[in-house]
Amino acid sequence: MADSPFIVTVTAQTFSQDVLEASYRVPVLVDFWADWCAPCKALMPLLAKLANEYGGKFILAKVDTEAERDLAAYFGIRSLPTVQLFKDGQAIDQFMGALPEAQIRDFLDRHIPRASAGLVERAQQLLRAGEDAGEAQFPAQRRHLG
Repeated sequence: MADSPFIVTVTAQTFSQDVLEASYRVPVLVDFWADWCAPCKALMPLLAKLANEYGGKFILAKVDTEAERDLAAYFGIRSLPTVQLFKDGQAIDQFMGALPEAQIRDFLDRHIPRASAGLVERAQQLLRAGEDAGEAQFPAQRRHLG
């Protein structure tokens, strides 16, 4: 896990840079966990797999709540595992517990733009631009057709 460019271990000293600042560039998924927590240990490899599979569309930040008690208290972590998603410097969503992979993918896909979303938006812009150009060139014909 530590060898992945998409996974970081976060401390109170690095949280601002590794999570808050980074979340302006890419969503950051923060996994609050503890070594004694069996569901945390079940969730860890799944989150790591997804972080690598998504290839940088989000960063996985791991916070050991035993070592970073103040950080966990600041974010009101009362149940482990708790996973929060940060965008633009703010926690925007979370889930608790070791969810199945399909549910985690759904959670991520709600917040992480797909490459195809940009293509669809660009195609819509081109269509609108084409309609505007056609209206300017053939206003009389457009009125009779519509």
